[in-house]
Amino acid sequence: MLLKRYLEDKFNELKQDIVDGVLLAQGSLYASNGGYGRVFYVDNVNGADTYDGRSWKRAFSTITTAITASNAYRAVAANVNKRNAIYISGGTYSETVTALPSRCDIIGIGTALTGNWTIPDGGRAAGCHLHGLYWSIAGATSVISFVNCASLEIGNCQLYGTTSNAIGMEFTGCSKTYIHDCHIFGNLNVATGIKFTDGGCYGMRVFDNLIYAKDVGIHIGTNAYCATGQLMRNLIASKDANYGGQCVLGINCEGNYPPMVVENNISAIDAISTNPGHLDNSLNNITNEAGTYGCEALYTP
Repeated sequence: MLLKRYLEDKFNELKQDIVDGVLLAQGSLYASNGGYGRVFYVDNVNGADTYDGRSWKRAFSTITTAITASNAYRAVAANVNKRNAIYISGGTYSETVTALPSRCDIIGIGTALTGNWTIPDGGRAAGCHLHGLYWSIAGATSVISFVNCASLEIGNCQLYGTTSNAIGMEFTGCSKTYIHDCHIFGNLNVATGIKFTDGGCYGMRVFDNLIYAKDVGIHIGTNAYCATGQLMRNLIASKDANYGGQCVLGINCEGNYPPMVVENNISAIDAISTNPGHLDNSLNNITNEAGTYGCEALYTP
């Protein structure tokens, strides 16, 4: 019995070391326990929602329960300015998520998500960071979508579109969104990689992503205010890594308030499409097609 307990303790220590390594590799400012207000754990094989979620031994079994616990902790006046973390153990999670925690890092460790992550206006969250997650959701128009979430960060994640004409990520009225080091793909299923629709999407930053899409790599809608945003160093490639062929529009800015478009590498029939008069927002992009308005010809070295 003592040997069994000793081995279990050593296993949990090793598992925590792996979590710490993932977190540090992703550039978090927080150690796994030192800088956070509270840390919660999710394990859908060995956990239970009747546990307190405070360790791997007493992990929750669902992500939603961990989110609720994080928000409840920060609802206490003394904790309102603290930042929490949720670690999700490896495995496949099919639950639907409709709300995010504020000021919380959600970190996956070999985590595959097959349930819908559609965050409506009522599920808004400020300062939620998503790292190391893999989404593959059947039957979803958007693999993940968010409405009115401020300071949302999505980094080191993968999104696989399994539904025809799917959208990888969709944002409506999400200010200060930061998307970086993500891979969006789907064997010709992804129509649009990243889509900003309506509302105040100001301050958005989309850096260093790999996007395979058959129609549009990054779409900025007519009513999406993105004038202070930046699209930098993204690789918008062919329709799919396995099938080849170009997407129709690499970066498509429909409105009068496009972001800065800088140092992207784009393969598309029309690499950068913006309204006339806004071409000064594009600089040093590498493209292989002349765009509708000559944007590439003017600004590609």
